[in-house]
Amino acid sequence: MSALGAYPDEDERERELEQLSARAGGVLVTIGHSVGGRPIRAVRVPSTTRDAPRVLVNANIHGPEHIGSRVAMAVLRGLAEERADELRRAAEVVVLPCVNVDGFARTVARAGRGTLKELRCNDHGVDLNRNFPLPTVGDAGSLWGLVGSRELSIAGSRDPARATWRGPHPLSEPEAKALHDFAIVERFSAAVSLHSYMGTFIPPCVRSVDEARAYARLVTRARCAQRRRYLRFQWGFFDMFTGELEDFLHHETGTWAVTLECFTLWQTLRQHLRAPTLFARFNPADPRSVVANDAPAVIAFLLAALELPHPRRGATEAIDPAP
Repeated sequence: MSALGAYPDEDERERELEQLSARAGGVLVTIGHSVGGRPIRAVRVPSTTRDAPRVLVNANIHGPEHIGSRVAMAVLRGLAEERADELRRAAEVVVLPCVNVDGFARTVARAGRGTLKELRCNDHGVDLNRNFPLPTVGDAGSLWGLVGSRELSIAGSRDPARATWRGPHPLSEPEAKALHDFAIVERFSAAVSLHSYMGTFIPPCVRSVDEARAYARLVTRARCAQRRRYLRFQWGFFDMFTGELEDFLHHETGTWAVTLECFTLWQTLRQHLRAPTLFARFNPADPRSVVANDAPAVIAFLLAALELPHPRRGATEAIDPAP
């Protein structure tokens, strides 16, 4: 086991991915490479239903948030061990357990010690979850439309010194570009992005009451699958586009997409009032209870989303689906 206790290092993660892929009858795919040249790999698990839609589970777009990767692996393990048969009947499932492979490796190499800027970003110092293009639906009715060019640095910064630096331009980073291009081709019907540590569901910034209500229903379905039920953060008028993955997926590829922040603030404070490392703030020492709580919620969200037609799917009909 790695220097991070119950969490695997890079090689262990990749071996586990290969083993679970084989057990699930999946196909390993490399969607791209990182700044450091590491492959970004996913498992495509075929559905037992012909011509089923595709869904995505992705994690670790931020370097130290390894609990998300463990939850993604648990979903894959459920498919391999035939405990997620309903999802497998409903969809082809793509599991991408680590987007920021360089940040993951850097976190392990430093035993979880470092600043948020040092561990969160890719090797160019860019926050990958701020590097996606802003949706083209405009800013009308949002706080962003009022503040204009003013900056809320926690949401996405133009300053390279910030942990939320969005990079020199959208898709400047090979990791974000690889996931962007993959999503354009795959046209996922639903997606869950796994983060840490606020214990919340965060839907994308949407522009209609109907879409907001749809996300409220989808998150309710996901929360009902949890023993420890997380809150839903949906900002409405006060939301803004910041280059995040779920906004891109919802508006540009017609995907019901949500961020799931695993591990609650109260859990991390109970674990350490003063965490010895940044990693210890973002991840439970024993991931099992959080994984058991959150993996079913991922599956529940995906199944619920597959029941709904996406209001923006028509905008992507011109995109050829993957062969």
